[in-house]
Amino acid sequence: MAGFFSALFSRIFSSEKETEGILSGRFLRNVACDGALAKACVRLKKHNCKGLEPLPNMSTWSLICEEIVDTTYEQRYYDRVVCELHRRNLTDDQIKEMRIFAWRTAGWLNFEKNLLDWNGLGEKDILMAIDWQAKDGLISQTERESLINYLNQFN
Repeated sequence: MAGFFSALFSRIFSSEKETEGILSGRFLRNVACDGALAKACVRLKKHNCKGLEPLPNMSTWSLICEEIVDTTYEQRYYDRVVCELHRRNLTDDQIKEMRIFAWRTAGWLNFEKNLLDWNGLGEKDILMAIDWQAKDGLISQTERESLINYLNQFN
C-alpha cells in the first residue's frame, strides 16, 4: 500500500505542478533528509529511546507535524517524537513518507496560505489542506479521496 501512496504523492506533488512557493520540490527533498525528525531518526539509530519520556497524549499526525509548526524545539524533543512514533510501530520509512505528506498538506496550509500556527497541527489541518487543494483544483477528487484514505490510515 505504501508504494501506491508514494507514487500518488510523486504524481500529485511533482515539480511539473509546483508553484514557486516555499514548499518547492527542492525544499521537500531537503526536509525529507535534513528536517528535524529526519535528524532525530538518524540519532536514534545510534542510541535507543531509553530515558526519553513518551508522548502518548498526542495524535500520530500531531507528532508528525511537530516540525511544521512555527516553533523550533530542542533536539531531545524531536527524539521523543520519533521514539513515540516508533512505539506506535512506525518505521523510519513510514515516518519519512508521512512527513512529506504532512509538509505538502499542513505545511502548505501553514506556509503557502499563511495560516500560521505556532501551537500545533494535526489531522484536522491536513484534512482542511486537502479540501482546499481540491477546491482550488490542485488535486482531483479522486486524488483527494486517496489522500484522505492515507490520512485515515494513521488515525
